[in-house]
Amino acid sequence: MARQEILQRADPPDIWVILAQSALSWPVGGHAVLAAQLSRLVELSSLPNVSIRVVPPTAGAYEGLDGPFMILGGRDGEVAFVEAPSAGRLVTDADEVKDFVTRFDRIGMTALPIDATLNLIKRTLEDMQ
Repeated sequence: MARQEILQRADPPDIWVILAQSALSWPVGGHAVLAAQLSRLVELSSLPNVSIRVVPPTAGAYEGLDGPFMILGGRDGEVAFVEAPSAGRLVTDADEVKDFVTRFDRIGMTALPIDATLNLIKRTLEDMQ
């Protein structure tokens, strides 16, 4: 995908991703598509600017269950984007953005470490074959 070329530029952005473990086994598009996605996660995890972590089901209820969001940082500060089925909402209010940063940190506290996540993704991929 052309938009992913940004990860290969001289000064790529830092990408920190936290996923629910269920996303690793949900075959949207079929098993071949899921296998390709898992392979891509393994590939991306080798980049120094990419961090991928998984929240296991043993975490129980956690703050990420109410929907996906992103925090985007740049020269002028941070904003958040809250995803929704037919649209989303850009959050620019500094206090509200800070709340999303705190939520991200709390979700991270429930996630597996980076190495354990990579091993889990590789095992999931192997189990599919």
